[in-house]
Amino acid sequence: MNELKTQVIYATAPFPSVETVFYVISFYRYVEHTHADLVPLLTNTSTGWGQMSEIYGDCVVFISYMMYLV
Repeated sequence: MNELKTQVIYATAPFPSVETVFYVISFYRYVEHTHADLVPLLTNTSTGWGQMSEIYGDCVVFISYMMYLV
């Protein structure tokens, strides 16, 4: 994230999205980014990843990460 922040044109610019790195390494031509209420509602539970896999199957790529702000 530090490397990403060093690439902004203006120091006062908003912090780049943490997902930017994932978009760059994606094999897909387009990436649809959403913050739908259902996704965190399911994924923020102990059985969330299993439920998401059951709902979406192989149609979606899930990337689990923890963002630390220092």
